[in-house]
Amino acid sequence: MAQYKPGESGNPAGKKVGTLNKRTQLAKLLDPHAEAIINKTVELALAGDINALRLCIDRLIPKAKEDTATIVIPDSKDITNDQMIREMLCQLSGQELQISELKRVVSVVHDRSEFGWV
Repeated sequence: MAQYKPGESGNPAGKKVGTLNKRTQLAKLLDPHAEAIINKTVELALAGDINALRLCIDRLIPKAKEDTATIVIPDSKDITNDQMIREMLCQLSGQELQISELKRVVSVVHDRSEFGWV
């Protein structure tokens, strides 16, 4: 038997105002020791600790973000899917694209057909 009716919250009163999530609570606990922890991590990394080194590198070198490319989607009323894909790929010519990016371009055309936007 369900304890609550569908659409009814398991905690109707909700969280108390000002309640911190676990991440914020832990950050507050570590805050007074942050400089010492950072110094120790760097010290271990320089001494050859692989995990400390990886942690430092992960924080110093940001992960690569995807570059964006802008394409103009042709007016879809008087164009076939093949023509649309060809037009969009022409706009992207000369750019390095990964397979996943090409799949996204083709999915635009697929969605167009699936939702009747032809």
